[in-house]
Amino acid sequence: MVSSIQSLKGLLLVLNAVFPTAQASLTREPRELGRRDLMGTSNVFLGDRTGAPKNMASGILLGLPLNGSQIPDHFLSDVGFNNMRSGGSQLGEPRRGWTRGYEEFLGRYESLKSDYEVTRRHGGGFQIMIHDMWGIDSYGSPEEVPYPGDNGSYEDFDNFLDTFFELLIQDDMVENVRWDIWNEPDNGEFGNRGLDRYLEYYVHAHQKIVRDFPGGKTTGPSFGRLPNFAGDMINWFTEWASRVAENDAVPDQVSLHFLYGDGDLTTSINQFVGILSDAGINYNGTWNIQEYGNPDQQIPSTAVWNIAQLERHNAPGLRANWRGGLELHDLLANLLGKEGSGDQYDINDVDYWPAREYPVYVYYHQEMTGERVRTEMTEDTLADSFAVIDDSARRVRILAGSRPQTGTWNIQVNDLDTVGLAESGNIMVRTIKFNTAPGIYDRVADPEDLGTSTVAYQQNNVILEVRQTDPAEAWAFELEF
Repeated sequence: MVSSIQSLKGLLLVLNAVFPTAQASLTREPRELGRRDLMGTSNVFLGDRTGAPKNMASGILLGLPLNGSQIPDHFLSDVGFNNMRSGGSQLGEPRRGWTRGYEEFLGRYESLKSDYEVTRRHGGGFQIMIHDMWGIDSYGSPEEVPYPGDNGSYEDFDNFLDTFFELLIQDDMVENVRWDIWNEPDNGEFGNRGLDRYLEYYVHAHQKIVRDFPGGKTTGPSFGRLPNFAGDMINWFTEWASRVAENDAVPDQVSLHFLYGDGDLTTSINQFVGILSDAGINYNGTWNIQEYGNPDQQIPSTAVWNIAQLERHNAPGLRANWRGGLELHDLLANLLGKEGSGDQYDINDVDYWPAREYPVYVYYHQEMTGERVRTEMTEDTLADSFAVIDDSARRVRILAGSRPQTGTWNIQVNDLDTVGLAESGNIMVRTIKFNTAPGIYDRVADPEDLGTSTVAYQQNNVILEVRQTDPAEAWAFELEF
């Protein structure tokens, strides 16, 4: 059930005229996917509506300055900012966390409070990273850090949480809070104390939060690995599942860090579901994607790929943040740039501009309205689409993107009759290109409207061919009905 590629001649002429032939160099990380050509078909099913858009991908890991009004508010509202994970990471003296003293804890608390106030102003959810408020990042090695449960005692940790709870309640910071039990304990194997100590700590922390914090909700296990890439560390997943099942410590939201250059979210979730099921846990809750997007993936094309993955599973996701120090608390996790960034970072520079992914998120929030429809990624998992039907505007809108690869792939839009079109005929297709920029801090050009073409179709579907010659660019297609 495919229409002739010849029927897309007009559209392809538009696309071919603007695809560039070179790609700027990108930061590469160990989890990068090896170079492979894009191919295959991503399917859009207009007959299968899946509910209203909720901007699942519009969260950030840190990315807000200590001064909550420093970034103009429109930069957040324009992208539908709605989710935050905070805890004062990498703030120096006098903001190094609880283990450095009460005043140092208050320093990080001030940062967290500012983040909370900004997030709630935008109606967002808020995750508290316990490990950062505890202050593990202010030491030279894990052995130097006093960990919860050292010498068999949780007294200091419980005092920390009691003090923390009291401040949050006093400052009316209870609504929409989730407690992140510990960040990536498998990386560094919980401070070289091992899996058993981590599991003991996890149950202790979960039970205290649920018992003593109003409406206490937790999220975990927040491992740095995905289950399908865990290798000989898979026992961290299986033993965690068994321990939380045995101790009634299943988190309100199960968390994943989606940072690999290969794989897909469906495979990772399905494997985790199997692990939970084997432990006797029938989990039907929300999958909390606390970090998504490796550095080489923070480009328009893979921003869209991640958006499609998250929307498919109704999984709220937060953009990973690869900066350090005070810059970690700025730039909306690299959605923005400014002159005083990178090696020249200046906290006082407030002249912000859109960086290379920002226009994608603006379109995602402001144009992808109406009702979502089911989509499928390409067979090789490297390209994906997110689609909505806007009945009031009589438009089908599709965001299309891929892993940072090149090649030719298709989007097949099925069930055209469900939006009132005949099973064969002509359809108007508008094409928009999302440009990239050479560096993560550089100002990006506005999206380019490449015009509208009349496309012939048959057999109740139309195929859009995407020739991805620049691995960083993303696309939007708007079909009139």
